[in-house]
Amino acid sequence: MSKKHKKQSEKIEEQRAIENNDDIKAQKTVEVTSIGTKAAGFAYLMCIVFSIVFSLILTPLYKIDSFMPKMGAYIILQVMFVGVVAVVAMFTKANPIKEFNFKKTAHYSSYLIFGFTAVAVLFCFTMFANAFELGLFKIGYNVSADANQIVPHNVGELFMTIFTIALLPAIFEEVVFRGIIFKGTLQYGTPVAVILSTLCFTLFHGSIEQTVYQAVLGVELALAYYVTGDIKVNMLMHFLNNAVVLIYTYFMGAGLVTSMPVWQIVVAFILVAVGCGLIYLSYFAVKKLKKETTPIVVIKEEKHSNVLLIIAIFMVLVNWIFNTLVGFGINFNFA
Repeated sequence: MSKKHKKQSEKIEEQRAIENNDDIKAQKTVEVTSIGTKAAGFAYLMCIVFSIVFSLILTPLYKIDSFMPKMGAYIILQVMFVGVVAVVAMFTKANPIKEFNFKKTAHYSSYLIFGFTAVAVLFCFTMFANAFELGLFKIGYNVSADANQIVPHNVGELFMTIFTIALLPAIFEEVVFRGIIFKGTLQYGTPVAVILSTLCFTLFHGSIEQTVYQAVLGVELALAYYVTGDIKVNMLMHFLNNAVVLIYTYFMGAGLVTSMPVWQIVVAFILVAVGCGLIYLSYFAVKKLKKETTPIVVIKEEKHSNVLLIIAIFMVLVNWIFNTLVGFGINFNFA
């Protein structure tokens, strides 16, 4: 096929995508993206591969019971996401850097609303997350502190920890999980994209203990990106979420909740309802403030373009289940 015919074919596919998308018909602005499920699947698969490789390489640093070596290992592990974006750009038709359009800035009210929501929802779900961990503990799961966790011992180390565990993930993880994976699965509809990107985000962290926080945060971030189209809003939300947890843990300490009276469990569910309401209100408040929502149309890809994403999700799900079983005391002897 000649280049001329190829371009004409791509334009026809773009037009069909626009015409077949009911959400787009009511909009004034149309954005066509080259990021589809193939790019999303490739990005997620590379996240898994890079994570395994880097973790094995950095194991010696994690084993050193010192602040700086672990700090260095975390920084290197986060920078791997740059490699993910580069590989996606090299081996797919997608151009992630161009697609992100960092010059686009949402209205300041969007930053304020979603920034406040990120912190408020975090506190709303904290008691429920504690109840969830307590439930795991009661049925035999070993809820223990991560041996590789960075523990700051002074304010200087706290700021370095915030940079490493709050700022870097806020930038790199948002570029991959919302900028590529969420955007790449939008061709299946917004609800499916929210669920898939949240599932990928939650499973990637590999721990059943973090399920509540990661799932809630994943939904928040996906909706924020969809309604604003500004990845910087997501970065702010992600940063605030992680930073607040780190600061609170540093000053207040952290420990396993070994008991919880019934009234606290009831309050936990009430706060969950409040948190869900805040997510709903923030999404529609920002949507209402905007004169129009910038839609995202995904170019139709070749058949079976979702295979990589399915394989990647299966791999990370197996790892998540393995970690969960180990937490319940099931030993696997592969010798």
